[in-house]
Amino acid sequence: MLKVTGRILPAVIIFAALFATFAPAARAEKYVLIVPMTANTGNATDSTIGDNSSSFLKRLCEIISKKTGDNVECAVINKPSDALLTPQNTKKYIQALEAKNFAALYISGPDYYSMLSSGYNKTAPGVMISFKKKTYDQACLYTRTSDAFSSIQDLKGKAWAGSYFYTGTRFILYKNGIDLPLKKFFGTTSVMLNDYWVNMADMLLAGKVDVFSGSMEEEMMGRARDKKYSQIKTLACVPHRSTHMLIFNKNAMSKEKMDQIRKLLLNAHKDKDFGTFQFIFTIINGHFVPFNEESFKYSKEFVDMSEKRGWLKEQFNFVAGK
Repeated sequence: MLKVTGRILPAVIIFAALFATFAPAARAEKYVLIVPMTANTGNATDSTIGDNSSSFLKRLCEIISKKTGDNVECAVINKPSDALLTPQNTKKYIQALEAKNFAALYISGPDYYSMLSSGYNKTAPGVMISFKKKTYDQACLYTRTSDAFSSIQDLKGKAWAGSYFYTGTRFILYKNGIDLPLKKFFGTTSVMLNDYWVNMADMLLAGKVDVFSGSMEEEMMGRARDKKYSQIKTLACVPHRSTHMLIFNKNAMSKEKMDQIRKLLLNAHKDKDFGTFQFIFTIINGHFVPFNEESFKYSKEFVDMSEKRGWLKEQFNFVAGK
């Protein structure tokens, strides 16, 4: 069975929490709520991705439908690895989302900014997720606590692997005065398609890499899983994007419905009906908060720099083995 990147688990868990608190609607409506995820193969289809999380999404949709009284369809769809690489690809990707008649999307700040930059103006921000009471995420480099690395310069010539976080790593290096393709800075670089935090942390502890890259969002979820990850040191971090957010499709949802959902989510951490998912708020030391334009500027800087300096194309070629 096809597997998607581990990034899907934290995303879908938080996505479940997002909608578990809806109040019954006065009039039944149909809404499609989508979580776009990048699969680790170009042959992925929406159906194969959905199959991997079908039981979880089935329970999720049952909860949403019961709480809202609406006919709610949840969908995890394939986001091609080059979906936002060019304006043409971005347009095609948006068309694929619209073909699903989406009412809401749970996406990253950079993806939302890329959609806006393409001229797409049919969406409205809903809420953000706060982590450690902040609405911006950080790109970080991780090493073993037993290693003597004390600065990024100490990593020159060492072993790195990854795929999704290629551009994030370029961003960290650039912010620390190093403007080199990863192959020219690290001693060895290898493609690791499932480069989410826990997978990479296990590779690091097994001695297969010397350093890996990830985000603070994923780190918090990963460290909560096992005490063995206390052997991993966060060497360096830089803010690189706003936290994940929920956005609405203005053509598929009324302003009144958007306002209702925003209000419910902003009060979710105080709502007893949200108790099933309360552990998430404890782990991330945060909850649902209003859209924050200042934090969103980190996403803008990261995307603009990745495009201007050619990092997105560089990442795509790296993953493709070019």
